[in-house]
Amino acid sequence: MSIKRTRFYSFILLPSIIIAGAALRFLYIGRESLWFDELFTVWAGGLPLKEMIAQGAASGHPLLYNLLTSLWLSVSSNDVWIRTISFTCGVSTIGVIYLLGKEFASRRAGLWASALAAVSPFLYYYSREATDKSLDILVTSVSLYFFVRSMNRGGWRNWTGYVVATATVLFAHFYGLFVVIGEVIFFITAYDRKHLRLRSWLTSQFILALIVAFWGISNIESARWISFNAPKPLTVLQDVFFHGPIDMMGFILPLNNGDISFPGANKIIYMIVAGALIMLPSLLWFSGDFRRRVLDRKILALVLLILIATAGPVISQLLRNYYTSVRYYAWGVIPFLLLMAILLAAMPRRIGAIVGSIAIIGSFGITAWSLHVYYYDNYRGIMSTINTEQQKGDILLCYPLSECTTAADHYLHDGPNFRGGYINNINSIKFYPPGIVWDGYDTDNKFGLPKLLSGKKLKQRIITDMGNAGRVWVLGGDGSVARIKRAEAVYKILAPQWHVKQQMSFPPYLLRLYVRDN
Repeated sequence: MSIKRTRFYSFILLPSIIIAGAALRFLYIGRESLWFDELFTVWAGGLPLKEMIAQGAASGHPLLYNLLTSLWLSVSSNDVWIRTISFTCGVSTIGVIYLLGKEFASRRAGLWASALAAVSPFLYYYSREATDKSLDILVTSVSLYFFVRSMNRGGWRNWTGYVVATATVLFAHFYGLFVVIGEVIFFITAYDRKHLRLRSWLTSQFILALIVAFWGISNIESARWISFNAPKPLTVLQDVFFHGPIDMMGFILPLNNGDISFPGANKIIYMIVAGALIMLPSLLWFSGDFRRRVLDRKILALVLLILIATAGPVISQLLRNYYTSVRYYAWGVIPFLLLMAILLAAMPRRIGAIVGSIAIIGSFGITAWSLHVYYYDNYRGIMSTINTEQQKGDILLCYPLSECTTAADHYLHDGPNFRGGYINNINSIKFYPPGIVWDGYDTDNKFGLPKLLSGKKLKQRIITDMGNAGRVWVLGGDGSVARIKRAEAVYKILAPQWHVKQQMSFPPYLLRLYVRDN
């Protein structure tokens, strides 16, 4: 490659891709308020270290992101500032995946990888969310980079970088263990005896084994979250081989109240599959260079790594909850994008340019579309209203309680006392024992199952919670989301002696201010 072309790639094209990806991620980053997962990380990040450790065990998330959040909170608690942790990780990932693609295959593959990452709907979303997923993705990409570099070049610095980065993957999230397992399978599959790296690799694995042992012992409390349900084999296959690629390409995107599909996603997916079935055999047959690159053992090893990094978290979730979500593909998305970039780089230049341009334009289109449809629970608006209009002695009844508690902790300034529970249906509500303040993910494990009340018992509980208050704020669902139900049972109890002074809509919530009749 000529010096001029190298300089163009290094000093113009790659920085342009990174800047474009950063601009896209920062656009409207503070438009929506923090939602429950984000509010939990902010709440946990503000705890003393001992309590933070306990909540880490209860939530199933190691401490690393919460420690970063604690550091960020020492500067400001502004929503945009809190999200810059994930923003920084997301932008950094664009540069790291370029280095990974370059080390794995070629500079051209690295540029395709960075371009795909810059517009990836999946990476875009988590670069703007104040949760640990963007950090998980970044440390996974750094681990893979040092892993491939160590295999190619050796050297104690590279192997040390690999061990440190991979240890960070473990302490960023428990499912990082599947990245470690995937890298082991990768090495075994791609190992070439001509490269004398086995001793260095075994040494690194011995050190990592000690780290994994320490990691397991230090997180033993999290084992209480483990349960062994029996997922259906068809569900596992669908989530790994069908939903996995679709989600990682961004055709299904996460909302806090449920995943949503891009319009016409099924038709587009079938077109992509059909095109791949036609194009790949043709390229394998007619292009010797493409055939040589794609049939390399390293490609098979990469496919196996993707499978393990995708299937591991999915199966673990299905064993626990019978369901999974878009977020649990975070550990497979970087090797998945890398594989796509390698295939594009291996194609004849003109064909690769056409296919890659279509992929980038399509990904950018989905990302742009998501700016229009995305919304979070507007807790900022809800709590701002209460902050402005509250009076001394007001009571806030919240359904669901946990989301309201973290939102009140973050947004309310000396706000009213709040109580509440979880609406099971329009006539019954789950309450934790009286006097118990919600304690993060620890609630179920620490206090046992909540009491489900209805009828006269529910009425007595509501009356007790309100005390002698003359004004009561009631926050419940507005009916637009099945999971967050309307507070009809509470409205019925209040109706005889209270009237609605104000009613404000904050989809998917409805905030009502009740005033006691004279």
